[in-house]
Amino acid sequence: TLAQRLLRTLCPHCKKAVDVVPDSEVAIQWQELVQPWRAPAPAQIYMAQGCEHCRHTGYQGRVGLYEIMPLSNELKKLVAADTNLDVLKQQAYREGLQPLRLSGAKRISEGVTTIEEVMRVVPLKSCLAFPTYVLANDFCWCACYHTVWYSDWFIDEGTCCDDTSISDRDVF
Repeated sequence: TLAQRLLRTLCPHCKKAVDVVPDSEVAIQWQELVQPWRAPAPAQIYMAQGCEHCRHTGYQGRVGLYEIMPLSNELKKLVAADTNLDVLKQQAYREGLQPLRLSGAKRISEGVTTIEEVMRVVPLKSCLAFPTYVLANDFCWCACYHTVWYSDWFIDEGTCCDDTSISDRDVF
């Protein structure tokens, strides 16, 4: 399976380097972004400024974030067995799945984008904070991931992508 998002890239003409100091707001944002994984904060990151080249947005162009999960025999067994989502995730991580958030953290460390941009594109909150809507009998809209899900992708009847109850969902 594949998940992908587009991130705005920093303008190379006006991006501003900022040192990451322990216990600073930037360091706290970094920890929120990479938890529960242990990825050390880079020594410096870049912030968007704005100039004539980027129309004063601080961004110029886009780059993709990707999360690829090849289905191994073990994962196929778990999917076929109607396994709990947490068990499936843990097995995928053991087999090398790199989540979108860590892919975004790598782009921040490379100076390609900002923490704010990654947090905007890859939500950190679970689906509990976002509504899920039934679009038709077989499809649902998950506002957390801004994605349409085929109903067979749900783990159980009445759950969304993060095991969130969608029993009180609105129907379109």
